[in-house]
Amino acid sequence: MFLRFETHGRHAETGLKVGVFHVAYELLDADHLESLERREIRLVLDWFAEHLPIPQRLACSRRPGAHSSGVCWFKSTAARHVSQVRYLAILLRQQQIAVIERKATNPGYIAYEDDFQVVAEPFAEISRR
Repeated sequence: MFLRFETHGRHAETGLKVGVFHVAYELLDADHLESLERREIRLVLDWFAEHLPIPQRLACSRRPGAHSSGVCWFKSTAARHVSQVRYLAILLRQQQIAVIERKATNPGYIAYEDDFQVVAEPFAEISRR
């Protein structure tokens, strides 16, 4: 089982829903958070920077410059990571940002995988949701 935490926003290029990390960094950049809220979000993001590998591939195609519509999904077995991202979702909801936890047994064509996550290019029916 794979888990993805996304918001209602959509990426301009892919049309796919925006994930929580993208929104969390936007919130930090907007500079309108209270210091405690900023600190909590920063702590979670720093934890992920230390404990989650950066995917080496975001697209199935190996062609240089290939467009990627890959999205990241946590493996349900990555309990610490899932716990941290659920906490991040709580922090975003406190900022009136709706966060949806999606589950999938097959999120698409796998472009990258490690112990905690996969990057998958969604099948056509998933990307239209």
